[in-house]
Amino acid sequence: MRILITGATGYVGGNLVLKLLKNSSVEEIIALGRKGEKASILESEVKNPSKLDFVLGDLTKSGSLVGLGTKKIDQIIHLAAARGPSFCSENPKAAVDVNIGATYKLLDVARQENVSSFIYMSTRSIYGNQETRIVSEQATPSPNDIYGLTKYGGEVLTSNLKNESIGYIILRPSRVYGLGIFMRRDNLLGRFTEQSINGDSLTIYGDGEQLVDLIHIKDLCRFIAKIVFGTHNECWGHVYNIGGGKFPSINDLASTFKKVCKRLGLPGPGRKHVENANTRNCSPLLDITKAKNALNCEPSVPLHQGVRELLKFARKDN
Repeated sequence: MRILITGATGYVGGNLVLKLLKNSSVEEIIALGRKGEKASILESEVKNPSKLDFVLGDLTKSGSLVGLGTKKIDQIIHLAAARGPSFCSENPKAAVDVNIGATYKLLDVARQENVSSFIYMSTRSIYGNQETRIVSEQATPSPNDIYGLTKYGGEVLTSNLKNESIGYIILRPSRVYGLGIFMRRDNLLGRFTEQSINGDSLTIYGDGEQLVDLIHIKDLCRFIAKIVFGTHNECWGHVYNIGGGKFPSINDLASTFKKVCKRLGLPGPGRKHVENANTRNCSPLLDITKAKNALNCEPSVPLHQGVRELLKFARKDN
């Protein structure tokens, strides 16, 4: 099996490459990414580098796709994206070029090479504001920013494969966290980790009762691997929410950090609440019943374990 993965130098992409290469049925992974230094880091983590073919390129430029036809690709996993509401709002043209334009070009490659399947990584942002906080795939998409709108555009393009012989799946993940290659440290979990290690109070915006939907990077990669290597033929042609299945509050998360810190012999961090007007509890929480039933797979990394891994790594790194 030869698999093309776009966004291979990203957080999800890098960890997925390492996960899939552990399976003996993978003959080669063609990893498309834009950052050469990250490519070197990823290659150094691969136990069998002969199975990894790294292609540096930018999907918005047609030249990056030249030559892919000689790779005999069986499956495409499209992770590359202009990520995040802030960036996309400030750079709407880039958002359209990457999230819609590049997806269109990649789907053309899929058709030309007659690949067996195409997996598109979307986002929960396509739901926008719904009447209920917990949303299933049956909810009508209502994106309220450029990011969600352009990612939904990519979904629409991908779903057109239903009229062709290429199987497709669209994934809508929740907030991804956890120890792994290329992980970000400027998000909520990263900030709590740094503050805990430094002995600072955890900064909590608002009252801390906002609910969060977290999925560990290992669980997300396991879900995708289940699709890639699974025998669930009926799962193709569908959209799936992929989340943690539980919705702790920010205060719950702070309590978990405090408990884990104490078990590791670290001072339990206090809390510092900061007033902030942008703390409305409106991000969608994902009902993952459909994915659990169709893929016979569910999240397995508990929050305390994920937090423990982050703190142990940060303490060693510090």
